[in-house]
Amino acid sequence: MAYAYAQSYVTHLGEPATLGRKMWAKARERHWAAADKTQVLGDGAVWIWNLANEFLLPKITTTDWYNAAETLLFQGHAEQISAMLSQRAALLPNQADSLRSQATASSRLNCRVIPYHKT
Repeated sequence: MAYAYAQSYVTHLGEPATLGRKMWAKARERHWAAADKTQVLGDGAVWIWNLANEFLLPKITTTDWYNAAETLLFQGHAEQISAMLSQRAALLPNQADSLRSQATASSRLNCRVIPYHKT
């Protein structure tokens, strides 16, 4: 479980490379390279992770729950994620109820995406 404090944000409407440069400028301003723990939160889009890896080299990358469910659970990984959350619940009593609830929710979403093949 991660807790954010002293967050900062960078926005840009346009090319990803410009956003990457803005992210790196903010990261330098915040002494990112000297931090023991760094984390980037994204929605799972490949271009976001490419920017993070190119400019920031985060120690932790996290996909938000909604997009993780959309991109992972619907690709047949629900049972594995549910089992992992249940195991974590046994190890983390303070978060056990939340983790068990998420495990139950993910197991309900267990389905596979069937690729569409045009005939």
